Amino acid sequence: MPPKYNKKKEAAAEAISRNPTAFSGEVNSATPTEPTLMDYEKMPVNDIVKCSMERNSDPITRELVLALADRVPHDPAACAEEDRRSRSIVISGLPEADLNLPPTQRQRDLDQKVDNLLDALGVECHPVQLSNGFPFKDDCEATLSP
Repeated sequence: MPPKYNKKKEAAAEAISRNPTAFSGEVNSATPTEPTLMDYEKMPVNDIVKCSMERNSDPITRELVLALADRVPHDPAACAEEDRRSRSIVISGLPEADLNLPPTQRQRDLDQKVDNLLDALGVECHPVQLSNGFPFKDDCEATLSP
């Protein structure tokens, strides 16, 4: 998870965008209000775009920055979740094992049923996560990722 961006750094970025000549681009530890190159690396995408737009008056460069910002994912967690879901399938309707069996034997039974189904379909993948949606149901679900 990326580090959170704090108000102090945000204020420094806004100060630079208001007075671009005050920042020479060099790292200076004597003045804590000037962001360093590391600070730019930690800034969220939206703040980098905003700072770039404020510092540059060239309309073509502004359009390029906006086009680039549209292509950059803004929420890495959402991108990871979307990628995981795009490679997953859900199988429902498999009968559960006898509820009197121990949990490990019920899990083995579910694994075997999913393996048999994948073999019948000719799908070559290994289940990453198998779970029954809710305990004590007649049907269970399995989520697979190839």
